[in-house]
Amino acid sequence: MKIQNEVYLDNAATTQVYDEVINIIDESLRNSFYNPSSEYKPAIETGKQIEKARKEIANQLGFNPDEIYFTSGATESNNTIIRGVVEKARKPFNIVTSKIEHPSIMEVLKFYEGKGVDIRYVSVDSFGNLDIEELRESIDENTALVSIMAVNNEIGTILDLDKVKEVIKEKNPNAIFHTDYVQALLKTNPDQLDLKKLKPDAVSVTAHKIHGPKGIGVLALRKNKKIAPLILGGGQERNFRSGTENVPGILAFAKAIELLSENLEEKNKKLQKLKDLLIERIMYELDDVSVNSP
Repeated sequence: MKIQNEVYLDNAATTQVYDEVINIIDESLRNSFYNPSSEYKPAIETGKQIEKARKEIANQLGFNPDEIYFTSGATESNNTIIRGVVEKARKPFNIVTSKIEHPSIMEVLKFYEGKGVDIRYVSVDSFGNLDIEELRESIDENTALVSIMAVNNEIGTILDLDKVKEVIKEKNPNAIFHTDYVQALLKTNPDQLDLKKLKPDAVSVTAHKIHGPKGIGVLALRKNKKIAPLILGGGQERNFRSGTENVPGILAFAKAIELLSENLEEKNKKLQKLKDLLIERIMYELDDVSVNSP
């Protein structure tokens, strides 16, 4: 139930779904309910809608359409990249990450660490910036995966992924470079973080952080980087992620990207002004309380 006169300030956790996105979901549930794996005309048309959405999302992320795999969300995408690397990698191998990753990265790594996998955690400073020299020392010829988030979900630090990639390519160009991009998608300007220029090997994103629905995400993975699939079954998503596709979610994800990407720079400037105003008012109230305290 929505609270009257509510001021919602928790968009980093989830966002209100756009009306246009809700309309796409409603339309899909009513008229595109067919199983896209079936071979009659309406089902085939539904499959074509999925491929159109895949192409639009791929373009936003800087990947090819056949490098986009739909998941249930970023948690599944993050689990998939780690588990897929572990299942595929030859021993000895190690995985490098930061000490401030999301639990959907950290908990999986701790699980495998308990099974003897060599997990290396790179320190950050008090602002959340990565210790680049420690990163350089952590990567070696046996590193199979380096997973560093783009924007921290707790304090909002934008990590220097250009430098991260430079170090990876210097120390071990065969290591898969993955980034949890959930808090960065359509929230950062190209001068802050340019995903298309960066060209990581793998990216995790989800729809509900950008005014799309919950329950739909993407793992983007370059074709030349092979990992084991997480979910086996009917062979959907080119045998990589089995399970009947979430058609309404997929179409809604593409629509949310389309809507949010319009005039992005202006929207981000407005958000910055609102942020500055909020901080200014909070500091004013704190000063007022301090002055009037007995």
